[in-house]
Amino acid sequence: YQRRVHGDPTCNSVKSLNIVQEKCIGKNTCSVLASDTVFGDPCSGRSKQLAVQYKCNNYDPKFIYNVVIPVGSQALVHIPTFGISPKAVIVTETKSIVWNKGQFTPTDGIISANPSGYEIIFNTGSGSYQFTLLY
Repeated sequence: YQRRVHGDPTCNSVKSLNIVQEKCIGKNTCSVLASDTVFGDPCSGRSKQLAVQYKCNNYDPKFIYNVVIPVGSQALVHIPTFGISPKAVIVTETKSIVWNKGQFTPTDGIISANPSGYEIIFNTGSGSYQFTLLY
């Protein structure tokens, strides 16, 4: 996933992959607006293009876990992967990808995540969360 200035392979938006993943992973269809407003403007004043090659894997939610952490608290939230390696699963929190096949992406309230056997342990601050396991 790269948003390139036509003819210039060195001018890319570093946010392209994350933006496309957030809009498309775990959904039956997706739409991504290719604009400077969405991706930024890595090469000011030049025309750009968005090229996406995407393979649908029919990720079905395998496990959904709703949890509320009281105000002023922190908690470790254990998400089971049901015998699947944490390097092979995706976990979303509401609509944001927080775990993508072994890589943690911080989001509001989720401080860290680490695999442990066949589960992923998320360190969270206070708030309401909906974790969804996909594979």
